[in-house]
Amino acid sequence: AGTPPGTISDAAVPDVARSTLTPAISSRWFWASVIAIGLFALGLSLLGLAARRGALGRVMADRRVRRQVAAQCRNMNTAAARGDRAALVGAGRKALQARLAAAWGVPAEAIAAADVASRLGARGQRIRDVFEEADRLTYSGGRSAPRPDLPHWQRLITDELSSLEATS
Repeated sequence: AGTPPGTISDAAVPDVARSTLTPAISSRWFWASVIAIGLFALGLSLLGLAARRGALGRVMADRRVRRQVAAQCRNMNTAAARGDRAALVGAGRKALQARLAAAWGVPAEAIAAADVASRLGARGQRIRDVFEEADRLTYSGGRSAPRPDLPHWQRLITDELSSLEATS
């Protein structure tokens, strides 16, 4: 009087059968998914629009220049603490070159004192002084005739970097 294997006994079937299926549109997860997909699509289209207009590239380039300048400023501070005028002025020159390269659209290494003089004129005299002092110190092996002290060069470079950033 047992049931054969593989068949369902009457005790396994409930007396009342209820539908447990609800339409997906009436559930919270459905609407959360729809909103998330919509926001993702909106974000991608805004990102694409920014890239097409070049805003994204400008932001990334500005961030890269700021990082380069900040790294050279840290190098300047380290050189000042060591009393190394050649390293301080060299780092200052690289920071100024990075800032000018961003404004002029040329490689930073290509900017020399003559370029500063021709493009900035009298306004660039202090920057040109930094470039010339860096050259003097590079070609003299770090020794040059007595010049103003390290705080002078550090202040001069910092002031010029601030001035260039304000005009960018």
